[in-house]
Formats: sequence, structure tokens, C-alpha cells
Amino acid sequence: MPGSPDAPPHASSSLMTYSLSRISSSAPVPSSSEPGDAASLRRNVAWALAGNLGYSACQWGVLVCIAKLGTAADVGQFALGLALTAPIITLTSLNLRLLQATDAREDYPFSVYLSVRIIGTLLGLAAIAAMAFGLGYRDATLYLILAVAAAKALEAVSDVVFGLLQKAENLRRVATSMLAKGVISVVAVGFVLKLSGDIVLATLALAVCWGGLLVTYDLPAAVRLASVQPSLELRSLVRLVRVSFPLGCVAGVGSLAVNVPRYAVEANLGAIALGHFTALVYLFVAASQPLLALGAAVSPRLARHFVTDLGAYRRLTFRTMVMAGALGLLGVAACALFGRIMLSVAYAPEYAEHTLVLVWLAVATGVSFLAQALSYAVTAARRLPEQLPIAILSLAVCAVASYFLVPLYGLVGAAWAVLATEATRLACLGGVYAAAVIGASSAAPQPSESEVAVRGLLAGRALGERGRSQSSRLATDGDAVRPHGRASRTARPGAPGLKGRP
Repeated sequence: MPGSPDAPPHASSSLMTYSLSRISSSAPVPSSSEPGDAASLRRNVAWALAGNLGYSACQWGVLVCIAKLGTAADVGQFALGLALTAPIITLTSLNLRLLQATDAREDYPFSVYLSVRIIGTLLGLAAIAAMAFGLGYRDATLYLILAVAAAKALEAVSDVVFGLLQKAENLRRVATSMLAKGVISVVAVGFVLKLSGDIVLATLALAVCWGGLLVTYDLPAAVRLASVQPSLELRSLVRLVRVSFPLGCVAGVGSLAVNVPRYAVEANLGAIALGHFTALVYLFVAASQPLLALGAAVSPRLARHFVTDLGAYRRLTFRTMVMAGALGLLGVAACALFGRIMLSVAYAPEYAEHTLVLVWLAVATGVSFLAQALSYAVTAARRLPEQLPIAILSLAVCAVASYFLVPLYGLVGAAWAVLATEATRLACLGGVYAAAVIGASSAAPQPSESEVAVRGLLAGRALGERGRSQSSRLATDGDAVRPHGRASRTARPGAPGLKGRP
């Protein structure tokens, strides 16, 4: 999973506030006044940042609870459950939340999005169960995988509700739900592990808490904005699946690419090494949220700007890229300077041996930030089919790099595989973004020959009218001058007679 630098939250927030002030001053939105629009953008980013940071910190807290109250084997099993279920759930989710948030033309109602998500999630659960049986997992490991799958399925349904709220730019409600979910997760896992010591029961408690929050808080929020009754319009469902399938494949393949180095580490170095590598990666989960919060706020506006104002679209993309690059550099510096201390304090002194791995993961995370920023712009431009070949190419690069580098260089090789994957994705997305901007520029309506002729005729008439007006004004001025001249000439002969007067 692409992470982000382990920067202090207050530093990230101040940097984001500065960037948003620059964004709002250079990217006007035609539908509202600029000061109010900038203020709403800052509020949305602040809420999204608070929710994402809090939730990801609680995810890390769940891992710490398992490590402190359980065993190393429990940590490995839980990480295995996440690695096996995440790609399938991500694929069947079809990345509908991002598609909802950028649906500026209201192509599909929420009921259609909800129906597609429910159907896809059920298919994902069936696929996970079949895969777990097919791979030979039994007893506690099998039950744990199914419990993690149930929790992720409930999270997927909440995610489609978040897409509706994000589109309405009501990120406060999303943040509140995420914070509540994170706190409940830590309390439930810690409490059950303390009483029973059973990781399967703790994961089931996690799933029950997420389901309760979905029913009592998330769905009531959706009811205020749209109907939550699933749609049975087969044509609309098929159309949405056809549109979102490339984006879902991109997300699913990307999730698989995230886990390929972990598969290689487990196969070549063992479960303990996998636990170390997973712990290092989780340090970036909370720190990656500022960019995700920014993306949640700017994605709908990128979509509107691409339709209405290409210049504002380019400027907003540039500001987002600057923000992503700054966060990446901050993370690399923090890991290089304080990585050993962070690993010793967060986990144990033995983890400090992997400081070099942490630095390389920070570099890979910085590159992934730039790629993520470009992906927001590319998705807002509705360049969806092009992203699937990019994801497949990135997966191939990740698999080849992991296959060769992990056996030779251990965890450092795994970090290099992640870096190669993100660099490939960044380069390809840059090409798609350039093509989208060039295509939108060339697609701008050009005046026809008749329109050019009419404009030239109107311009000629305007020039003629202006010329006649100037001639008339000059003539009027001449008439005013000529009587004065005649009086002067008439007075000249009589001038000597004036001297003869008495």
C-alpha cells in the first residue's frame, strides 16, 4: 500500500492550509463566490484530514493491540487475512466512491451505486471463501480470513455512503463516522483479546461494530440526501458496471500489486520477516492521510473544472502535485533523521535494524504521492479505460522486481520493488494527463468559416461607423471655425477706416 511520510500532523495541516489558500486564489469556481468557496474547501479538507488521520491511527492501534495482547503468530495471521481479502474486495467495489464524487453530470442515482456495491460485495465474499478453501486454509486461519472478509464487506457498504456525502461536500459526517469506527475498532479488538486471547473472536467483534455503525449512523445520513432503496433497473446497473469496471480493475490490480511484495517476503523470508515488513508499512498509513484528504476535497472540483474551465483544472492539478511532492520530501527527511528512534519507540529495538528499509519505503511513498495526485486529475477527466493497462503494467513490474530483488536483498529488495512499481505508475499517468489536457484543448469549439465571415463583416461595419462618426465630427468642427474666419477677412479692409474715426 502506498504510504506517506511520517510527518507530524500539525506540520501537515499548516502546509495544507497554505496550499489551499494558493489553490483557492488561482482556481475560481463559477457557481459560488470565491471567498466562501475557499472557506468551504478548507473546511472540507480539515474534516477529511481529521477523519482519515484518526481512522488510520486507530488502524495502527489495532495492530499494536494485537502485537501487545496477542502473539506474533496472531499478527501474521491478521496480516495474511488482510492481504488475501483486500484485492478481491477492492476489485468488486469498482472504486464507486471516486466515481460518485466526480459524477458532475448526475449520470446515475445513489440507488444504482448502492445496488452495484451490494452485489459486488456479495460476489467478493463468495470469491474469498472459495479462494481460502482452494488454498487449503483450515480451522483458525480459515475462520480469521472469513471474519476479516466480513468486516471489509461492511466497510465497503459504508464507503459507498461516503461517496454520496463526499459528492455533497459534507465531509464532516464522513469524518465523524471514520473517527467513531476507528475508536470502536481499537476498543473492541483490545477488549476481546484481553478477555479471550482469541484473534478470531476479536476480528468478529470488529466486524459487528462496523456493521452496527453502518446501520445506526451511515445509512441514516444517506437517507437525508437520497433514497437508499436498491435499484432494480437492470439497464442502469449494467451501464454503471460497464463504466466503473475499468476503474475497479485498476483499484483491484493496484491492491494486488501492494501485496505482491508481502507474498514474496513471506515465501522467501518467513512469517517473522513479513511481520516486520508489515509493521514498517503501517507506519505510513496514518501519515498518508493528508493527501487522501486533499484528494477527497479537490476531486469534485477537478471534475467541474475539466468541464467548465481547463485553465483552472490545470492549476488545481499543479497545486495538488506541489502538495504531494512536499509531503513526500518531508517524509523522506523524517525517516532519514528519526527513523531509528521511531521504530524503537513504536515497536521494539529490534525493528531499528530495518531503518534503511524504512527510508526506501519513504522514497517509494513520495513517488506514490505524486502518482496519486495525478490519478485524481486523470479520473476527474474521465480517462478511466487508460488506467487499467497502467495498473497491469505496474503489477507486472512489481511481480518481476519482487521475484528477483527479495531473495537477493531481503526487505530492502521489497522496498525497491515498491519503488519500481510507483515510478512506473507515475510515468504512465503523466502521459495520460498530458493527453487529456491536449485532447480537451483541441476539442474546444472553433468558429466556422461563416462565423468568421460574419465577425469580419460586423467588425468592418463597426470601423465604418466609427470612421463616419469621426468625419462628421471633423465637419462640425470646420463649420464652427469657418464663420470666425470670414468675419476676420471682412474686418481687414475696414481696418484702416477705424483709424480715421474721430
